[in-house]
Amino acid sequence: MGDYFSTMANDIGGQHVLKLTEEDFNNHQSVKAIRRAFYDSHFQFEKTNHSQVENELRKLNTSKAPGWDETSPKILNLTAGAIAAPLTGLFNNCISTGQWPRGWKMGVWTPVFKKDDRTNYANYRPITALNSVAKVFESLLSKQISDKTDSEMYSKMSAYRKMHSCETNLIRVAEDWKKAIDNKECVAVLSTDMSKTFDSLHHALMIKKLEAYGFSHTSLELMRSYFQERKNRVKINGVTSSWKDQSRGCPRGSSFGPLLCSKTIYP
Repeated sequence: MGDYFSTMANDIGGQHVLKLTEEDFNNHQSVKAIRRAFYDSHFQFEKTNHSQVENELRKLNTSKAPGWDETSPKILNLTAGAIAAPLTGLFNNCISTGQWPRGWKMGVWTPVFKKDDRTNYANYRPITALNSVAKVFESLLSKQISDKTDSEMYSKMSAYRKMHSCETNLIRVAEDWKKAIDNKECVAVLSTDMSKTFDSLHHALMIKKLEAYGFSHTSLELMRSYFQERKNRVKINGVTSSWKDQSRGCPRGSSFGPLLCSKTIYP
């Protein structure tokens, strides 16, 4: 069982991936395309306030599992009024210094079976139980990024966007096909699948893309710190593996996951 856990953690955590630096992606085609499209864009994380933090605490899903530190979302929700002020100070300090606390970068994976052979660990999706306070901070920062960039993204992109899904995409393309057929035009479909998007996110490439979007130096430092020295362990039926470094991917269950994946696939 220990060897199985280690293999799963190493593979999903990216232990066997080639180590590429941010400079290696400086002239990456997608990075250059983003620079051209967002050449005059600028983004800086703004400090949070007491009201924003308290509202986010009260919106926590209390049925979610706690992270490795066992801090219950329900406790944070019930004490929102009392802890909002100190958390606001903590969050703003992270924004000012560009540092993500180490304890917030530790996740517990629960493998969820997808399909095919149950004995093959590659057929399981790792759902990550994250620190509850970190999830509140992520959510606040994600909203700032979305407010800035959503209007600048391709309007018909459905992946990883709120109020967009497979259903909205299918409705749109079905209507396009109907119009084409009514106009006696041919309809051709090229379908591809981006496998394991969350698990394959390359940190160095992601930082270069955020830089191309116009992220300020301090904001980039915060995102860089978010990815650096992340650790995960696998938990099955109460049994846990040792901590393993995660060199690629973005945690499933995080606010940044869908948001950053949408930025990664552009253009």
